[in-house]
Amino acid sequence: KLDTSGKGLAALKELGIKLDIDMRDKGNQPSSGNGPSKANTTDWPVDFLSVAVPSGSEPVRWEGGTYQGTNIAQQYVKIFNALAECDQKPAMLHCTYGADRTGIATFFLESLIGMKMEDMVRDYLWTQFTQGRSVKILESEGAEFPQWVSKTEACEGATFADKMENHLISFGIAKSTLEHIREIFVPGYVAQA
Repeated sequence: KLDTSGKGLAALKELGIKLDIDMRDKGNQPSSGNGPSKANTTDWPVDFLSVAVPSGSEPVRWEGGTYQGTNIAQQYVKIFNALAECDQKPAMLHCTYGADRTGIATFFLESLIGMKMEDMVRDYLWTQFTQGRSVKILESEGAEFPQWVSKTEACEGATFADKMENHLISFGIAKSTLEHIREIFVPGYVAQA
């Protein structure tokens, strides 16, 4: 829950957040559709983008499959199109706890921009501080993270980042969109044609 007065609003302003990308589904989303965010104030306008990914869709999230009538690949297209505008409209991406739905979208982004694996693991482990969760990171414990890594490694491409780029392109995300995201998030990166 975002406190849009006091420290919460100050953090939004400090980070320059102008877009709230909400991955919650109708079962746990307090608002729906597009328009102003719950974080929106007269003093600091924040737009809202609903990219609902259903709870329980873990088995088809990496593949971008369909679950309960939601084409998850289409939701990822919306997310990455919005991220490609972060240089003009900084965004916050979240779901209910910021672990599962947000976790995989963040894994996609961090893989695309070439983040070191140990940093990606550390970032994912931070989600254990939400609602007293115990995050599993080892495949032997049934953790999703190592499965995402294995599936990405099986994709075509010279580097892990290239493999992820090809995976995201398979969802229908334009290569130019992914290249622009790299320009935004990777200092000194120049988009490839």
